[in-house]
Amino acid sequence: MPTVSSSMMEIDQNLAKSSSPGKGSPSEDVACADLKLLSSPQQKSPQEDNHFSPGGFSPHNKLDVMNDFMQLGTDFVTHGHNYSDLLVWPEYPMELDIYSNAMTMRPDMGHGYASPGGMCNFIMLPPSSVLEYFLKSYVRSLYGFYPMIFAMSLDPNEMVQNTQAATLLVLLMIARGAAAVPMAEARYLSAGLTETCRISLFDIIEKDVELSADPIALRCALLFTLLGAWSGDKWQMDIAMGQRGMYLTMLKHAGMLEPQPSMIPAFNDSTSTELQWRAWMHRETQNRLVYNWVMVDQELSLFHDTAPFLSISELHCPLPGSEILWLSSNSEQWLDGIQSVYGCTNNCNIVLYHLISLNAVTNFPEIERLARREGFEAGGPTYWELGLRHKRCIYQREEAIFHCGQVLRLLRSIPADKLPPWWSTATYRVTLILWTDAIGRLDPSFKTAMNDGSSPESGNAASSSVVAVDRVTPEDPALIAYLWSGDGTAVLSHDNGSAVSMDSPASILEVGIQTIDNGISTRIGDGIKRKLATLADSWSSDMIGALAS
Repeated sequence: MPTVSSSMMEIDQNLAKSSSPGKGSPSEDVACADLKLLSSPQQKSPQEDNHFSPGGFSPHNKLDVMNDFMQLGTDFVTHGHNYSDLLVWPEYPMELDIYSNAMTMRPDMGHGYASPGGMCNFIMLPPSSVLEYFLKSYVRSLYGFYPMIFAMSLDPNEMVQNTQAATLLVLLMIARGAAAVPMAEARYLSAGLTETCRISLFDIIEKDVELSADPIALRCALLFTLLGAWSGDKWQMDIAMGQRGMYLTMLKHAGMLEPQPSMIPAFNDSTSTELQWRAWMHRETQNRLVYNWVMVDQELSLFHDTAPFLSISELHCPLPGSEILWLSSNSEQWLDGIQSVYGCTNNCNIVLYHLISLNAVTNFPEIERLARREGFEAGGPTYWELGLRHKRCIYQREEAIFHCGQVLRLLRSIPADKLPPWWSTATYRVTLILWTDAIGRLDPSFKTAMNDGSSPESGNAASSSVVAVDRVTPEDPALIAYLWSGDGTAVLSHDNGSAVSMDSPASILEVGIQTIDNGISTRIGDGIKRKLATLADSWSSDMIGALAS
């Protein structure tokens, strides 16, 4: 059975060729292999059906687009001369045990491309070449942050033959890969699959409570939480945040957080290397699942300004092992890795480190209240009020600017297709902190005092040096001098290297928008760009200039 191997990491987007369809791909004259679907014409979803995301897109409306997306096929990916399908998909729709009661509660979920009239438990998926592209997109976008694909080999055909939970996992992988594709149709597909899998996952766990401790089901829950929390759709984001506690409780009750015997294999003459490898692989998979949940819990808590559900005192299971061992494709490679490298390496996510550090020197909820102009006296904010609010928002200015600059530097250094799902939210966070610092320092008398303090007579002439905090590393001498003694002038930089003053609120917002523009297009990123642009208009230079009167 062909698999998706590590070569997928260097994917060429020219994947398929219409004249040479992949093995097992449906022929063009086969619309549906299920008689119920053939006898029941597909219905268009109503324009104004009931759904739970008022005023915005939700997975429960506009599913008509799927009817067109199903026909994309070779229009979505072009063909290369040496193309051959890595994935083999059956010539019939994938069968799922859809939560029928949920279909009754939400009549709009029974229309469109999914199950006509709510009478069928089949989901019609795009052509195999498109699914292959989405699966590669999933591996490429998440592997560096939530590594759960053993030996970089993924065989969806084998997975869907095992259990319903495994089938849901494949669909959620497709949904995650589609979410990373900057096409409206792909985003509709991702939203629809995410909601369908959420309902189905709830249903199968309700029917078989033992699945609440199943690693595959918990991995499905992890992928749904990631998809929903960073979807950009308020309804899905709210429900992902609301169900996070339930899934983490399932993880605890499954005993995966409990202490385990040593992960060091004990080799002797009677021990089979193959059995040792498979036992290690099983335990390592569970440990990685636990710490993936730890990362997601920490990230969501960080960006929602709430306390994590998991505490350090609850984590007794071993840290994930070396990547050399995890990427071994057989017992011989694994044994060589054990003999050459032993120990757990926990590469800290430096971006998250800087974001967590920012929480110690800033008050982000207060910063957002300032951006919304909450708590000001009638007549609008004055220089005096902005100065007071600055002290409540930013406790240590130099350290806050240092961490913000490093977040921007690190995010720019990551390839666009390998950025974490929360990267645009991180950009928004540091942009707003820097903007608040600039807004709070608009008082001309404050600037005059700063200039007097940096005059040659004051013995602080070194302050004239310029430090691009989003360009230099923490080891740079100029940055160290700025951080520890305040020497120098901190600036940001555009892509072309030109400096951006830290005293210009509008220019700082422009840098944030430009940074998001340079990354891969996502729905939540587009929303954040609009939010920053609206903020720039709300706090325009005309309004700021009126403060002096």
